[in-house]
Amino acid sequence: PWIDSYKVGESIDRHPEQWTEDLSYKHTQRLQADVDFKESIGAAYAMGHVRLRNLGILAGIRVEDTRTAGNGAKNQATITAAEQARRSAFVGALTEEEARRRAEYDFGQRVHGEGRYQNVFPGLHLKYALKQGFTARASYSTSIGRPPLTSIIPNVSINDTSQRVTIANPSLKPQQAKNYDVTLEYYFEPVGMFSVGY
Repeated sequence: PWIDSYKVGESIDRHPEQWTEDLSYKHTQRLQADVDFKESIGAAYAMGHVRLRNLGILAGIRVEDTRTAGNGAKNQATITAAEQARRSAFVGALTEEEARRRAEYDFGQRVHGEGRYQNVFPGLHLKYALKQGFTARASYSTSIGRPPLTSIIPNVSINDTSQRVTIANPSLKPQQAKNYDVTLEYYFEPVGMFSVGY
């Protein structure tokens, strides 16, 4: 790798015209990457356990309040006629200042978004001791899969040509899951266990 790095450095020194920086891309990337996002989750839960001879019952409930807020880039894909005329009148190589100005025009606007949702997660777990060495278990629980950050960080992309507006949704709700588990276990001496479950 150090040989390749040396060759690149040597080429930059000998042929700087082949290594010009894409100024528009540089400033556009900076503005598009300028995002901030916050997700806060408040939760409370209660749990209880009771034993009735051979039956053990564990039950609980968890309540969550999720809040999201963030800021992202607004991508205006088309430009006004006045801006188009101004750019057409521009002559010479694209300067750092002009590239920055164009990027600010196209991507400099910001968009803010917020979301909030609540979830309740009940759970019930049963354990029953059958004959010597056998134990049966049954469980019910709930859970969620939260959306990826890339889907909820605020950003807006407007394209007049295709007449399409793409907006991320900070209020996007999570996927819900209900989980059921049943197992039968056999414990044998001196130590060991065999189990089947569904």
